[in-house]
Amino acid sequence: MWVKVQEEDHRLEEEVEEAQ
Repeated sequence: MWVKVQEEDHRLEEEVEEAQ
C-alpha cells in the first residue's frame, strides 16, 4: 500500500514515519 504512496508522494513517507 505504501509503495503506491511513495511513488505518488515520496515526501509522504517521511511524515508517515513520524506518525508511526
